Amino acid sequence: MATDGAPRFGRRSLLRSALAALSLFVAWPHWARAQSPRKGYALLVGNTSYNPAEENLPPAEKCLRDLEPQLKRFGFDVATFHDIPAAQVQSEVAKLQRAVASDPDMPAVFYFVGHGFQSNAENFLVPAGSDLNAVPAQLSKTCISLEREIFSRLKRPVGPAATVIMVDACRTPDRPRSPGEGYNQTLPPEGCHVAFATGPGKRAFAPNDPQRDTLFAEVLVAELASSPPDRSILLTLESVRAKVANRVNAIPTIVRVFGPNAQQPELASNVTGDPPWAPGAASAPASATPAASATPPTAASGELAAVRAIDSPEEAANRLRALLQKTPDGDDADIARLRLKELETVLSAARTARLDLDASRLTANQPPRVVEDMRRALQGDKYAALRVAETLPQPSAGGELIERTDYGRWMIFAAHLGNGIAAYRLSLYFRNVDRRDAEASRYLALARANQYTPPRQLDSGR
Repeated sequence: MATDGAPRFGRRSLLRSALAALSLFVAWPHWARAQSPRKGYALLVGNTSYNPAEENLPPAEKCLRDLEPQLKRFGFDVATFHDIPAAQVQSEVAKLQRAVASDPDMPAVFYFVGHGFQSNAENFLVPAGSDLNAVPAQLSKTCISLEREIFSRLKRPVGPAATVIMVDACRTPDRPRSPGEGYNQTLPPEGCHVAFATGPGKRAFAPNDPQRDTLFAEVLVAELASSPPDRSILLTLESVRAKVANRVNAIPTIVRVFGPNAQQPELASNVTGDPPWAPGAASAPASATPAASATPPTAASGELAAVRAIDSPEEAANRLRALLQKTPDGDDADIARLRLKELETVLSAARTARLDLDASRLTANQPPRVVEDMRRALQGDKYAALRVAETLPQPSAGGELIERTDYGRWMIFAAHLGNGIAAYRLSLYFRNVDRRDAEASRYLALARANQYTPPRQLDSGR
């Protein structure tokens, strides 16, 4: 663990001097509200107060205040709660669940800002007032399980709208086995986009100032303020991801202590189509926004959209390289670099898995949802790749080697895209079915490298 004085339960590093030097406030354009957008429902929960007091999170309340009007502008009814007990959070999540169940076309948002940690492969949100010095097993009993109490309740059938779950918290293990270990990968629930403020083994940074936002919230609020209601949720979150990474890399103190890319949000999606923030809403006319404050679409933005529609990872990567030669700087270039890195991982993972990347062959005679997941996997979505594998028949014991089956190739592809859950499942297969211990050990190591920690009762040798 980094020697910044932060205890082991995912406390944020409150870097006073580093963030004080950063200018966090800019003039953000405000789009005119769309004509009669569909009502959405948003639940915002923030915690400032913890024990001991030095673990307080001063920006939490401001994050809620700043995010609320942006969601209201998109037509959301917003319920905001600060420093409430876990039972009340659970009650409010149940209300959100009922609201979506009563109207499947309703967009929804759940945002949490506070402390978080993982224990025995399960991720937890820590309620206000919790004692962060408690024994992990005891602390987890008073916390909110991200998987059991948030994901399971907020999953929804496929449809024109999505639920956006945003977790603005650190996530570290209770007993790290090595300095880099932390953050347990988790599968996104159906019908939901999930955005974590930070990625595997990383911290989420926040200033020690109640008048400023966390770094993730500051970028998120700015991005929403400059977006029309019909903008893609996924594209918005992708832009936030790139900008948070750049913001953190611009703070010398963080880079010096934690290295480059110390915080880069991770996105996990399990959504059909590309829902906007406000389904059915129309973009605001250009005249509704002061010209000086709006950022007009660029040629690079159009090229990024065109590249996303390309099925061939190799062709898409070449187009992004050409775009970066023409436009090496700016927000669009940052997004292009992230996408290019993901596509290069796709090509490498496909070679390892011996997976044919001909999209026309892969998608032939497949159901629409599987086709959609295949296309997303070819863009680097490690969770979509695992979902594809799960639709395919597993090899029988004593039959064809797993790596020679479609199921095995997709599992290996997902694992080498960075899916630790897929890597762990492969390790179990090699250990318990194929009895190939060397392969089992190799994929267990890959699962850990991908920041997946299996439950301890399952993490044992044969």
